[in-house]
Amino acid sequence: MADRAPLSPALPGRFGRYTPLGESCSDIAGASTPITITASWRPPAEILVHAPLARAMLAEKPHRPLARLRRKVARTLFHVVHQRIGLPAPADLRFANGKVATVDCANTAFLDYAARNQGADGVEPEVSGLLIGLAARLRVVYDVGANWGYYPLLLGAERRFRGVIHAFEISPRTATDLRHVIAAAGLGERVTVHGFGLSDHAGEVRLSREKHSYLARIVGEGYQGAVDRVGVRRLDGLGLPPPDLIKIDVEGHELAVLRGAAGILERDQPLVVMESWHEPARTEAMLAPLRLLAGLGYRWHRLHWYPQPEGGVAPAVRQGSIVLAPLRVSERPAIHATLNLLAVPADRAAEIGIK
Repeated sequence: MADRAPLSPALPGRFGRYTPLGESCSDIAGASTPITITASWRPPAEILVHAPLARAMLAEKPHRPLARLRRKVARTLFHVVHQRIGLPAPADLRFANGKVATVDCANTAFLDYAARNQGADGVEPEVSGLLIGLAARLRVVYDVGANWGYYPLLLGAERRFRGVIHAFEISPRTATDLRHVIAAAGLGERVTVHGFGLSDHAGEVRLSREKHSYLARIVGEGYQGAVDRVGVRRLDGLGLPPPDLIKIDVEGHELAVLRGAAGILERDQPLVVMESWHEPARTEAMLAPLRLLAGLGYRWHRLHWYPQPEGGVAPAVRQGSIVLAPLRVSERPAIHATLNLLAVPADRAAEIGIK
């Protein structure tokens, strides 16, 4: 295991033993020793959407038939005008440091960010809160499937994070957005963008073209839709500094990414945050990444977010608790939902209060 600053539970006010949060915790699988991490944060950027069709897509969900029809027409026109013809759909990102970047909402991940920011919890609060709660102890983070850069921006805006981030984005178009956002935010010295994907081999793969960039995935030769041919590499072969945490969001390619990082996982024992889709028709494929890490001595935890009441909290601030509830691999198929999971090496469990 590489030398590192420990993720110590001595960090004041950030780690502690679990205390009951009420009946809402009753669905936690295997919750014999869950712990709580508390966190508060602001969105790393405000977004102002200018394109009329994009603004129409962000309108509140309509309830009347005519309103639903108008929104459906707006979505169709947006796809034709901004994604097929290629006319820009501009929006401004205003970062916490006051800098501004103009972005193109043809990458609908920007619209997803705008929509989530309108809600009380923001973007994946269980993952956002976890990273903020651990920020002071993270020196090197790998963001695999970074899209336009939300998580690099989130950590980059957190004053207690003094580390560096390696952000990987397989889609050439989305990687261009990622580089633009990181440069405009002034984070170029702390965030390194890698414009290729990760897998269990080095070579070329077929990446599906999707209306929504965050749904692009690696596909086989039999796939009939539009694709881009893109490069992939093994994480083990890159010679990067050892990570404290790896976040993986790669639309079904998790097992290959982990296989290509087997040396790092065994040697450096990073925390792993991973999206797990519920796939009842492909149970073995769903469980394979979990089994791989379990075989390396990792323990799985399901992340639960519990927001704090808004009293005394500024409107833009997200504040609450992230409960880390133990999850056995065998329990995963019974949970009919997409989950964000945390894998912790057994040798490091005590560092964040896990027994």
